[in-house]
Amino acid sequence: MNPLVSVVIPVYNAEHFLEQAIESILAQDYAPLEIIAVNDGSTDASADILRTYAEYIRIIDQKNSGVASARNKGFAAARGEYISFLDNDDIFLPRKISAQVEYLEKHPDIHMCVPLCEGFLENGVQKPGWVRDGFLDVMHRNLSPSAWLIRKQLFSYVGAFDPQYSIASDTDWVARVLKAGYEIGTVEQLLWKKRVHQKNASHILSLSERANYNRELLSLIVKKAK
Repeated sequence: MNPLVSVVIPVYNAEHFLEQAIESILAQDYAPLEIIAVNDGSTDASADILRTYAEYIRIIDQKNSGVASARNKGFAAARGEYISFLDNDDIFLPRKISAQVEYLEKHPDIHMCVPLCEGFLENGVQKPGWVRDGFLDVMHRNLSPSAWLIRKQLFSYVGAFDPQYSIASDTDWVARVLKAGYEIGTVEQLLWKKRVHQKNASHILSLSERANYNRELLSLIVKKAK
């Protein structure tokens, strides 16, 4: 029997994309799957959308505490041997989970792997200035959380997401994985797509939020140098 995989979706005001994200999990060719959605105090229709999928997903509600807290709560509730994350605006392709599980089962010394990614523009959105060449419609390696499949014990080795980072908690977590000496394997297949829209969390337009993000990245660089 295949090992159980838990897919955690942190959800905050995701009404425009959430249904497509959930459907991409339900379309996986892998079983068994456990889907956990952590509603991080959404004020739009996200909670209503989640309830329409209550037959398939476990819903955890919390007051708005940030994506790091939501991912931590989802991980704490997960029962799977493997953990996957899906940001609520991204999409899994149908073989995403099965190909990654197959990779980790064949490489017992590797605790985490990512497949190839392709960025795509949301309909009606002009290409933002931050989008670099080779991101849209081109397969590439991307270390965003939607790429990850992780052996659950890796969290006990490197710890949970750090809530002090409002945006860069995933970058901090990957940095700790690499600093601890764990290899991140690559599945050389296109298995997920990252949506580009006007409110991507790490490319927000507010100057104050951009300054905060830059401070978080600087903090990570200083921490890594110590």
